[in-house]
Amino acid sequence: MANGRLITSENPDLTKGQTRVGWSKQAVRICLYAQLLLVDCLALFSSFFLASHFLGEAWLSPTGAGLGYLVTPIYAVIAVNRNAYSVHVFDSQSENLRRALSAFFVAILLVIMLGFFVREDLVVSRFIFTVAVGVGASVLLVCRYVFHAIVTRRFDGGITDDLLIVDGVEFGDRGHRYIIDARAEGLEPDLQNPRMLSRLAELVYNFDRVVIACPLEKQLPWSLFLKGADVIGEL
Repeated sequence: MANGRLITSENPDLTKGQTRVGWSKQAVRICLYAQLLLVDCLALFSSFFLASHFLGEAWLSPTGAGLGYLVTPIYAVIAVNRNAYSVHVFDSQSENLRRALSAFFVAILLVIMLGFFVREDLVVSRFIFTVAVGVGASVLLVCRYVFHAIVTRRFDGGITDDLLIVDGVEFGDRGHRYIIDARAEGLEPDLQNPRMLSRLAELVYNFDRVVIACPLEKQLPWSLFLKGADVIGEL
């Protein structure tokens, strides 16, 4: 399926009149990742800036530079590397907070190590430093929690595109927006038919997850197709 091509089914009872444009949810996720990264950076920088203003900048500059200038970019790199901006953080609030918090503390440890290597006469108040780190972590978690709640409420249908393929069984939609009746569409997981495999590959292209509802004897060919199509699948 080419970018922007609509997916429909000949069976209106299954599709419920829905159509799909490729990349729509993917574009939404990319925007949300960028917004979440911006929220994280603003939360950290502003919290450390306020901590420096009220607690004393001299105690919060282990390398000679403000803590916010150091922690924020290091955190961003680590958070991206630890998949703190992925679809999983929108699936689970606990996973959302856990990934952010782990990346934050790794960034703090790196800043502390950098401070000891750069300055031999390092003098930092442990109490003030700990308070500043606690404030930064708290603001980060609160911002993440609120952002996740807003996204969950706004996109109640989820930010992923799931396709349900029903092949010879009775199966309720269970919240799936896009449903295809394999028999009505003449679809079979025939691994010896290149044309059929090409058609199936075009069908699942751009979907984030494909769920197959089929009899036990058809699970093996469907699973082999899903592996070959390099798509997240569920039987």
